[in-house]
Amino acid sequence: SDEYIVVTLNSSEPASFPYYVTVTAMDITAVEPNDYMFSSVVVTFPAGVTRVNISIPVIDDEIHELDETFKLNVTSGAFGVFVGYPDVTTILIKDDEVVTFNFERDEYNVTESDGSIQLCLVASHVSDVEINVTLQISNENPIGSGMDIAQALVVSCYVQYCLYSSPSYVQCIYVRIGIYHL
Repeated sequence: SDEYIVVTLNSSEPASFPYYVTVTAMDITAVEPNDYMFSSVVVTFPAGVTRVNISIPVIDDEIHELDETFKLNVTSGAFGVFVGYPDVTTILIKDDEVVTFNFERDEYNVTESDGSIQLCLVASHVSDVEINVTLQISNENPIGSGMDIAQALVVSCYVQYCLYSSPSYVQCIYVRIGIYHL
């Protein structure tokens, strides 16, 4: 679901008349409209009011990514109204998606003559950052079976899909594990 960030604009003292300021957004690593919905707004301070809140929708994009930022800039819009310091603030959007992996199937079978097996890891979210996945492999064959496999494997991957795909799209990462006969 989409969330909102509330930003409070403060006036040093109440005015006896209503006045306005303009607030504009500037992308840094967050990009409007993919990460937030705000470009420019005129904010009115009613007479006698020193604080006004503005709400900025933040898009929950279901993509695992680094935290992102954008700036807000306040400029004067009325004669005799001066903007003080700071007139620019940075907004941080903290990413909240956690990528989990599971195997596509409960069981895979391989013969010694195959030499390797391809497994499919299914990711819960798309990721714009590299993820290291460690597979712990246990050999459940009886002692002396003559089968040997690697004991641990680290897989580095990006879990990506076309941004215009359905959000329910499942990404499968294929891992090939060598099987050796001793």
